Amino acid sequence: MRKILACAMLSAMAAGAYAQTTNLAINNADGTGVAEVFTITELDGATGATFQMWLKPTAWTAATLIGQDNFSVETTADGKVTVSAGDKTATITSDALQTGKWAQLTVTVDNGTVSAYVNNTAATVSGDLPATFAATASAFDAADCVIAQGFKGSMDEIRVWSRALEQEDFFWQNTLNKFNDNYDALAAYWKCDQEGLANGLYDYRHGNTGLHHNGALKGITKVDVTDNDLFKYRVVAGYTSLMRFIDRPNINRDMFLMTNDVILLSLKVQEDGSLFPEYPDNTVMPNEKSGYLAEWEGRTGVMSFNGKGAQMTATDSRIPFNPYADNGYGNALSATIEAWIYIDEWVEGAEIFSNYSSDNKCIIIKLGSETDKSLVIDLCGTVATVNNCLETNKWQYVGAYLDPTIGSISNIFFEPISISVGAYDDDGVFASTQYGLGKVKLSGNDMTIDQLPLMDNSSLVIGKNFSGKIDELMVWGGPDSSLGNRSQQIDIDATTGYKWNVGSYNNVALNAYFKADDPDKVGKDYQSLNVIADFMRNYYANHTGHKIRFGIVSSHEAWKQIYLNHEERIDLLIKDLKDLVKNFDGIDVDLEWPDNSNWWVLYNHIVGRIINEVMVDYPEKIFSCSLHGWCHEGFDLDLQENVDYFTMQIYDWPIDYETYVHLAYDSFHEYGYKDEKLLLSYPTTMNYANLGGYKDLFEKYGMNDDNYDPDLNQWTYGSNTYNFNGVNLVKQKQQFIIDEDLCGTMYFDMGN
Repeated sequence: MRKILACAMLSAMAAGAYAQTTNLAINNADGTGVAEVFTITELDGATGATFQMWLKPTAWTAATLIGQDNFSVETTADGKVTVSAGDKTATITSDALQTGKWAQLTVTVDNGTVSAYVNNTAATVSGDLPATFAATASAFDAADCVIAQGFKGSMDEIRVWSRALEQEDFFWQNTLNKFNDNYDALAAYWKCDQEGLANGLYDYRHGNTGLHHNGALKGITKVDVTDNDLFKYRVVAGYTSLMRFIDRPNINRDMFLMTNDVILLSLKVQEDGSLFPEYPDNTVMPNEKSGYLAEWEGRTGVMSFNGKGAQMTATDSRIPFNPYADNGYGNALSATIEAWIYIDEWVEGAEIFSNYSSDNKCIIIKLGSETDKSLVIDLCGTVATVNNCLETNKWQYVGAYLDPTIGSISNIFFEPISISVGAYDDDGVFASTQYGLGKVKLSGNDMTIDQLPLMDNSSLVIGKNFSGKIDELMVWGGPDSSLGNRSQQIDIDATTGYKWNVGSYNNVALNAYFKADDPDKVGKDYQSLNVIADFMRNYYANHTGHKIRFGIVSSHEAWKQIYLNHEERIDLLIKDLKDLVKNFDGIDVDLEWPDNSNWWVLYNHIVGRIINEVMVDYPEKIFSCSLHGWCHEGFDLDLQENVDYFTMQIYDWPIDYETYVHLAYDSFHEYGYKDEKLLLSYPTTMNYANLGGYKDLFEKYGMNDDNYDPDLNQWTYGSNTYNFNGVNLVKQKQQFIIDEDLCGTMYFDMGN
C-alpha cells in the first residue's frame, strides 16, 4: 500500500507545501549576511551527493551558496557555479542562470562524476571531484556550515542529499515530505518558510531531533516569494467528513499535512433549509450553583452540583439522533445515556440528564425515592424504575438503554428500557449489574413510539437540583440496537471512556460527550463539530497555511425540489451559515447537480446570497463552489470574481489523461472559468463507490508492493475490474496543473 498511496499523494501536492500556502525565501540583500547551520556529517565518506536550491541573484559575486570544510557549492563573479571537494573543482555553466530571475539548480555527484541541471535542463559541466567525500573536521554540533555567504539575492528550497539522485526524482517544482522515495538519503532540508522564526533557519528533515541542521540568520531576512512562476505553492484540497474521520484509520496526521485545504462535508441541508452539522455543539452552560471541580474522590475534571437550583443547560439541543440518516439528523432507533455519578445528598427528583420538549417528547433520568434508592427514567411518558441500585457518597456508573417499541407496560415481557449500574470494587475491578425484565418496573403510559423523537426546540439539562458530581456523560444514538444500545460495552465505556480512536466504527454513534475536563468550559461537548475541528487543527502544530472549511451538502434532488426552493428556506440557510462560518476558514458549496436551466437559476441565486450576505463580512475566508466535469455550464460567470476557486469534480471512470485535459479542463476554460480559480481533481474511489477506495486494492483485492506497477491504472481481481489513477497518471495530471499554472488540485476523499 505504501507505494501507491505515498507516491500518489506526494505527486498530488503539485508544488504545494506541507500545508503551507505562503512561500518564503531567505534574502541576503547586500551580500554581507550569512546563515550558519550545524555541520553536515552525512557526506563523510559518501560516494554520492545531490545539492539543490532555488536562486535569484541580484548581482553575481564570488559567494558560497552552501559549504563547509569538505565540500562547497559556490558562485563566481561571471555567473558560473562551482562545486568543490578535496582538491578538485567542477564548473557549471548555464544561460538560465540570470540576475533578477529565479532558477532551480540541482547538482549531482556520483563517484566523482558531476552532473548539473538548471530548471531541470542539463547544464554544461567541466571537471570532476574525488570518488568519495572526505570526512569533515568539524563537530556535528558546531555551526560550521554556511549558506548564502557573500551571495547577493534570495535562496529557497535548499536541500542536501547523501545520494546522487536520478533526474526523475528531483522534485524540483515540489516541496518534500517523508513519503519521498529517497527520504532516507535527505541529509538536510531548509524550506525557509518559518514565519515565526525570523532569525533562524529550520531543518525540516530532522526538525528538533538531535540530528538537526538548524541554524541562525545573520544579516539575512525572510521575504515572500511572489515572482517565481516555476515554483508556486498551490491549493491541495481534500474532502472528508467528521464521520469518515472517526471511522477510517487511514485518515491520519500525515494525510492532513499533505492537504492545505481540508473540506468537511459536514453541513447537511434540512427540509426547512436550515443546516445540521454532523455532531452539533450541545455544550451546556453552568449556573451559579454548578461548576468545575478539578478532582473528586479519585476522578479528575468533574461537573459539580450544589443541590436545589443547580443545573447546566443547553437551550438548543438535538440529542439523541441517528447520524447515519441521509440528512444527518434522523430518528435514532436506540439510544444510550451513561455517566459516572457521585451522590453527595439524596434529592428526590433531582435529574442527572434531561432533554425535554414536552411530556410526550422527553428523556429524563432522575433520582427516585430516597427510601428505595431508586433510579427513574421517563421516556416520552413511559416510566422505568429500578429500586435499590444507587448509593450515596460513592462513584457509580449509570447506563440507561432506550429501545422504544410499541407495547403495553402491563406486558411482563415488554422491555423498552433497561439499566446498568456499576462501580469499582475494593480490589479496583469494575463490575456492573444489568437491570432488565423482572427488575425494571414500568409505569405511566403505554409506549406508542418505535423510535426516539427528534428533540427540536428542547432544553438539555444536566444535574438539575442534583447534589453531587457527574463525569464522562455520553449520549449515543444509532440506526439500530447494535450501535445505539451500549449495554454490552458498559465495561469499556466506564473504564476507558471515549478516546479519539480514529477508525472505530462504533464511535460514529456517539452524539455528545461531556468530559468536564476543561476548567474554562466545564460543560463542553467534546463530540461536536468545533471540538473535532480543533483536534484536526492540532495536526498542523508548527505548520502554517492550512485551512479547515466546511461543505454544504444535500442529496442530489432534495435541495433543488424541496429544501431550498423557497426564499424563506434560503433565509434559514443564510442565518445558519453566518453563525457556523465564524469558527472555520470558509465555505464550500457542494450542492449537486444543477443540470438544467431552472436549477442553475436557483443555484446561482443561492451562491449570490452567500457571497453578498455571508462572505462579505469575511473577506479573509475562502469561498469555493464544487462543480462537475459534466455539470458546470450554467454558472453565472459574473459571480466568479467573488469565488476564490472551483473544486471541479472529474470523477467519471476511467479518467485517462486525454479525458482529464480535453473533456474537462478545455471545457472549463472555454466556458470562461479562470485558470487561477480552477482546482482539477481525481477520484480515490474505483468504478463505483460500492467497489471501494484505492486503499482496498491493497487491503482486499490482492495488490501489494511486489506486483505493483506505477503505470497501472486498472486491476482485475476475481470477476471485477477496478479502474484507478495510478501513480504515474497522477504525476502526469499534477504536472499539467503546474504547466498550466492552475490554482491547484482536489481529491475525493481522504477516507479512500
